[in-house]
Amino acid sequence: KKITKEMILNKAKELSIKFIRLRFTDILGMPKNVEIPVRELEKALNGEIMFDGSSIQGFVRIEESDMFLKPDYSTFTVNLNLINLILNSLALFKIISLVIFF
Repeated sequence: KKITKEMILNKAKELSIKFIRLRFTDILGMPKNVEIPVRELEKALNGEIMFDGSSIQGFVRIEESDMFLKPDYSTFTVNLNLINLILNSLALFKIISLVIFF
């Protein structure tokens, strides 16, 4: 089944996603990412998110550094394990903070 922009937007809303990680690799194959708030998701899906390519090794010189990220819809995933890990960590942090402050 082909993943569409509407499917991605709906899933992000349904799961109350707050941030999106746009992943890519540099010229050496090292993973990189740009994180955006979900309010920028539609803009990202339209290929309208820019980043500074000169900060990525082997991409471009500073004079030509503004680059666009164009997502491949078929790679869309929601990492629920990561979400649960973060939520559990935040809950633990809140408990520890209460113990420390009280």
